[in-house]
Amino acid sequence: MALVFRPWLITAVISLFIGCTSLKGQYLQDVIGEATQEDIVQQFGPPTEERELPTGGKVWLYRFKRYSPVASSSVCEGYELRFDDQKILTQWNRFSCGDPQISDAGHGELTQLSILAL
Repeated sequence: MALVFRPWLITAVISLFIGCTSLKGQYLQDVIGEATQEDIVQQFGPPTEERELPTGGKVWLYRFKRYSPVASSSVCEGYELRFDDQKILTQWNRFSCGDPQISDAGHGELTQLSILAL
């Protein structure tokens, strides 16, 4: 029995996985300036890494691994969340866990190591 190529099925599967990754980002965008650290823990669980900022806030890093049928392997996506001293989410960035640099629009490019050193 020959396999029938169904582009709509492939598109649907890809859209499903792309949509799953963007749900986290959409949530973070919707709650910026409102969500507390407690709200974020309820949504994502405890952070992978947590560091104090010299300015009094905190940086939380999350790393989520999932299987990608498109890549036929595990994919890791990361989120950097910044909180002020009132524990309110003020900024977030998405990064690839294997990416040597994380973009931070307010402070240029930061390496993962420099963020962890904060």
